[in-house]
Amino acid sequence: MIKSVIPNAAVKRMPFILTVLAGLFVLTCFPVAKAQQNGAVSPQARWVADIPLEESLVVATDLGFSFDSPSGRIIVLFATTDAPASAIRSYYRAILPPLGWQGSGDVFRRGPEEVAIKQVNVNGLGLWRIALQPAR
Repeated sequence: MIKSVIPNAAVKRMPFILTVLAGLFVLTCFPVAKAQQNGAVSPQARWVADIPLEESLVVATDLGFSFDSPSGRIIVLFATTDAPASAIRSYYRAILPPLGWQGSGDVFRRGPEEVAIKQVNVNGLGLWRIALQPAR
């Protein structure tokens, strides 16, 4: 007889654990799937973490950074665009709420995180700063 290396109690809990993991997977995918179904996000959209990038934004890869802090993840990127500021703001005000982000203006919150989308000036160059960080 072959003896199992998995404790009997763990085997009995396996269906419960798999159900919980499947539920978490569905819950994390649901906001994105719902937004895509509503036409808010195209399947070809570019993403940084779980924030879609407006299609005209060109990311300045040398300026951005990301890391995990004790209080949560921090992702900051800078991008340029020829699109008017009103178009960028309108895009994010329309796209973020279907993805579960709540807010107005330039700052949106979801759970323990916030994302801020602001127009900034770096060395005379107009850029868009998109920052995902723990909510304050």
